[in-house]
Amino acid sequence: MTVSEPTIYIDFLCPWAYRGAMWLAEVEKAGRIRPQFRFFSLSQNHAAHEGHAKPPVWG
Repeated sequence: MTVSEPTIYIDFLCPWAYRGAMWLAEVEKAGRIRPQFRFFSLSQNHAAHEGHAKPPVWG
């Protein structure tokens, strides 16, 4: 069986994304997938689209 290695982009401050990541961790234990997590900030992403020259600092 081939194990899938999807790349998952997640904002770890989002509770829904966190729950999804925890679910994927359980699926990974079953040996079906090996997710590759990449982290980013939704608030910084939205700030860039709203015309802010410099994204706000996390804190």
